[in-house]
Amino acid sequence: MTVNVVRAQQGGKAYGVMAWLYLPSLWPEDDVVALGEGLAVTLADTLHLHASEVQVVTSIVNDLIMPPIGMA
Repeated sequence: MTVNVVRAQQGGKAYGVMAWLYLPSLWPEDDVVALGEGLAVTLADTLHLHASEVQVVTSIVNDLIMPPIGMA
């Protein structure tokens, strides 16, 4: 999991904070949604922002399941 958080302007709208959340494809969809929503609420609370000033963009990164070295 990787999270990047910055102040930004997206499509002409200024946000108090934007976060890009990169999660592995093995995560269940319900967990992905819950984490994104939880991150948005936490950022708003911590930075004293209204929910409309927070944007979380979630991307799913495909997992490559590789055998241990020497086991291929």
